[in-house]
Amino acid sequence: MTEVQIRNLLERTAEWPAAAQEELIRVMTDIENRYSAVYHVDDEDRAALNRSQADVEAGRFASDQDIKATFERFNLGRA
Repeated sequence: MTEVQIRNLLERTAEWPAAAQEELIRVMTDIENRYSAVYHVDDEDRAALNRSQADVEAGRFASDQDIKATFERFNLGRA
């Protein structure tokens, strides 16, 4: 989609019903946040990351062979 197409579409939204405009604002805000916002790690996320790091350090993760065998077992194609 070109910048001109985006501008034209946004201009047409002025004629949309209020509910549709509100929905558009919510969706566009969500997309904007997804692509431009800095993600802040909360305590729950930090704890999960720490658990994952501990698992890696303890060697508790699947090897490439384990992953390949699982994919083959469940006929999931290539890992």
